[in-house]
Amino acid sequence: MLTTRAILERLQAAAALAYPAPEAQAVARWYVMARFGRNQAQLLARPDELLPLENNELNLIAEQLAAHEPVQYVLGRAPFMGWEFAVGPGVLIPRPETEELVEKLLAQWPGPAAGPPTALEVGTGSGCIAVTLAAQVPGLRMLATDISPAALATARQNAAAHQVAVEFLAHDVLAHPLTAWPELDLLVSNPPYVTEQEKAEMTRQVLDYEPATALFVPNHDPLRFYAALARAARAKLRPGGQLWVEINERFGPATTELLASHGLRQPTLHRDLSGKDRLVQAWQP
Repeated sequence: MLTTRAILERLQAAAALAYPAPEAQAVARWYVMARFGRNQAQLLARPDELLPLENNELNLIAEQLAAHEPVQYVLGRAPFMGWEFAVGPGVLIPRPETEELVEKLLAQWPGPAAGPPTALEVGTGSGCIAVTLAAQVPGLRMLATDISPAALATARQNAAAHQVAVEFLAHDVLAHPLTAWPELDLLVSNPPYVTEQEKAEMTRQVLDYEPATALFVPNHDPLRFYAALARAARAKLRPGGQLWVEINERFGPATTELLASHGLRQPTLHRDLSGKDRLVQAWQP
């Protein structure tokens, strides 16, 4: 057993080797709050509270943080839309921008005029989008794909933990069309969209640990996934069905132009809370 103060001091010192000082403090507090179910006020009010953590385990956690491992991987879970999702190496960590995607989609997607809706998520990763939609939309038949066996295993684990039904399938949208799939009312994706040249702007927490296949696209073809998603939308969305995608802020107008060139109606840009182009919504004619 160690005190809250001792744990925070050790983790903050370790995190300071990988993060700027204010962020190192936030990472240490995040770990303790998430691991032991405390809030920030409790950390400050009860610094001498004994927590069930031994020195050997604390040293291992500190080594992981000092080596730039994301705190979400160290914990084995990440928050999303008020829930926790299992994550680990091989699975992209859910981001706040993706929460905005789900929030806007739920607010603006009316579902089909008749009958239970069917939705597909391409590139499900941890399953956070698919699981949340399955939980929030009554009667939804939710399908989700990924090319990564590790991601699909984690997504299935998250669906089971949250007790929702999602049909997970291995599929590469770049290589194979969706010809055998059912008609859809909704197609949603947060595909890889970071260009290779943007790696220079990214931290080691991302570059050394998160899966490159879920993040990066070639500099010469940054919209390759959006072209594939546009083809899938045109092939499988019912009339009036919607496509929702998260995008690279640098390619907002280019993405809407590409979707329109494939025959999708009214591709519409939505900005995130930072004022950056981040989401596109489009309709099947």
